[in-house]
Amino acid sequence: MASKILRPQKMKDGGLLHVLSCRIESILNMLSDQYLKMLSWAIKNWKFVLLLAFSILCLSYLVFDLLGFQFLDPADMGEIQISVEMPGSYTIEKTREKLIEIESLINREVPEMKEGLFYAGLENLFSSNAVADTGFILLSLKKQSERNRDVFQIIDKLQYEIHHQIPDVKVSVNNGGLSSMMAAATGGEGYSIELFGSNMSDLISTGELLVDYLNNDPDVNRADMNISYNSNSLVSRLDLRSMGELGIIPYEAAMTLRAVFHGLDSGKFRDGENDYDILLTTPYAGGVVPDDIFYSLFLRSRIGEKISFVSIAQLEKEKSLESINRKNRIRSIMITAIPEK
Repeated sequence: MASKILRPQKMKDGGLLHVLSCRIESILNMLSDQYLKMLSWAIKNWKFVLLLAFSILCLSYLVFDLLGFQFLDPADMGEIQISVEMPGSYTIEKTREKLIEIESLINREVPEMKEGLFYAGLENLFSSNAVADTGFILLSLKKQSERNRDVFQIIDKLQYEIHHQIPDVKVSVNNGGLSSMMAAATGGEGYSIELFGSNMSDLISTGELLVDYLNNDPDVNRADMNISYNSNSLVSRLDLRSMGELGIIPYEAAMTLRAVFHGLDSGKFRDGENDYDILLTTPYAGGVVPDDIFYSLFLRSRIGEKISFVSIAQLEKEKSLESINRKNRIRSIMITAIPEK
């Protein structure tokens, strides 16, 4: 079809296009001839070619550990990101007060700071849900020509000073800018070890051993794992023997406590064409729970007697995990280590 549409054009002998075309064609012919000669030589000396390739592979393996490399070298972009984890009992007001205390420390220790943003209730820049006991700080530094320290010296200084001057918080100070975006895209900076198992206690104890081991490594700046017992929770423990002796049905006791502390979805109410959810709840659901609450809660036994929850249950306060991570429905934790710069 192209031969029918396009008209043949003849180049004038001695013209510029003709000379360039001849030169390019001669170079391509020369490269093709050399390539054919090399292929012919390689086929005739195939034993030597295989030995050479294997030798290069072995040499690469031997020097692999001597090559320090990474995708992008950490750059001084004049930005620092600080993640702060407060004790689990902190409210958003206490978190804000603690961030103000950290701000005063930063103003004293980092005169190179140009401006800073302090967020109470956010874990990082990409957080969408507020968490009362977390905070995030974004610092912008002066130009490199206007400061005597680079961003990595300031990071090490802040990590040390915040940890020693404000010991009741857990901080992670990281390089911002392009390095933080690369870390977010690649799953975090440094290197990580991920553990899987069905028993969460075994996973956490093993993770704590690895964190201690990595923190004692001189080539590691700091190590941490992505889970900890930093939340408080109330646990109601029902006594099955007492319920059996008093004629209490365990299912009814459990559902009553669920309605009191969490609320209970009890169906829908239809009003014409509109449906409304029915939720049984109490002021204690999401609110303050007094220590003597079981004295004011009662349940009917099988013979109709009112039985106080004090006789069948205990309310205990204990440390708990904020969340449990899973991969392929298997519990997991991740240990992350940040190497020395």
